[in-house]
Amino acid sequence: MSTINKHELQELTAKAAVVQLTSVEQRRLQNLVAEAEGHDSTDPEHREQKYNRAFRHFLSTGAGLSQFSFDRSDGLGKDVLTLAERSILRAREISASNMYLDSESRDMAEGSGAYSIGSMGGAYSGSTSGYFASLEFNSQVTSALRSYGGVLSEAALIDAPDGRIRAYPTDSDATASGEMLTEGRQTTQQDLSINQILVGAYKFSSKCLKISRELCADSGIDLQSYLTERLGIRLARTMNDRFTNGLGGGNSEPNGLIHSSPIGAVAVGSASNTGGAEVGGNSIGSDDLIALERSVDPAYRDPAFSKYMLHSDTLALLKTVKDKTGRPIWISGISTGGRDSLNGYALTINNDMQSLTADRTPNSPPVALRSVAFGRFDKYVIKRAPMVVYVMLERFALEGQVGYLCLQRADGAMLDSNAVKVLVNVY
Repeated sequence: MSTINKHELQELTAKAAVVQLTSVEQRRLQNLVAEAEGHDSTDPEHREQKYNRAFRHFLSTGAGLSQFSFDRSDGLGKDVLTLAERSILRAREISASNMYLDSESRDMAEGSGAYSIGSMGGAYSGSTSGYFASLEFNSQVTSALRSYGGVLSEAALIDAPDGRIRAYPTDSDATASGEMLTEGRQTTQQDLSINQILVGAYKFSSKCLKISRELCADSGIDLQSYLTERLGIRLARTMNDRFTNGLGGGNSEPNGLIHSSPIGAVAVGSASNTGGAEVGGNSIGSDDLIALERSVDPAYRDPAFSKYMLHSDTLALLKTVKDKTGRPIWISGISTGGRDSLNGYALTINNDMQSLTADRTPNSPPVALRSVAFGRFDKYVIKRAPMVVYVMLERFALEGQVGYLCLQRADGAMLDSNAVKVLVNVY
């Protein structure tokens, strides 16, 4: 790259940190970045590798694109972002901004009035710019989210370019069927009733995670792996709770899976299994699980896809229940070489669900507890906007620490109300 082009790239990168570039300037910056990288900008795999490396360096240094000094040391023996790395990050941001809503950018900026994602230092006092997480970083956080379990491990995840409201089609054709015709008979008409469910975006935060500057500077630490695990678990704890128990848009939260699933059966208890006096308020019997399964349309009872979901305390109670022949209805995965199963169906632990314990006593007025869910959980969708990561240097400088913050906007909805039903214990 010539000296003139290098200076132009530096000037455009610095300018983009404080104001929105014109369309002509944006294209010029992207062309200069491609020239600086020394490869064909149409090669997506090579371009993503470059972005991953630049994003990893950003995490370890905390250097923002708004800084005007390039290729220097941060005082701990580590170089901050190079001009090429800053330009690569900025070019991705400009490219993504074409799909990003103005309203979302303003929301993420917490009223800073900045359109550019990379200019949102005002989103958190003492922070450097916030950048879209690389695909590598995003996939690792997603892995941590799924390993947390619950709704996040079973729902269908949809990655969207922004948080704007999107409509997903649904229909109420569950009971409709075709017909057999005799010769010469005209076919009848039965229209399909199509509706739609609107899915928007609610903002979730990992809260600020502080790490010592010495740890950041330690070349022996894989900082990205550490951050993806910790930030992923933090996001999972708040997301899974809301995507499980959320009451819907009128309450400024997602419509959770358990809240949006109809009641399939009311528990009568395990007395028929034990011969005792257990009631539906503090126990679940095999008859209750069978009733729950039968309440779900046969199309959603395929053991290859359908599952149970329940709290670990509820499962502990069910492990003691046996069927009419004395066999446990819970089967350990160790004995089968697969996953634990309940009544022949796989199960998922979700500790954000309400738990059922044997010591529950009658309540006045009666309380309905949604203890077990069954069906196709992949009919619940979670739509996610791009993840944004901030690095905070100055805010914690006196403590010798660096702060990391991860924000992501997401929403969830059940697309088919026939796919999942819940068992209720009334006590």
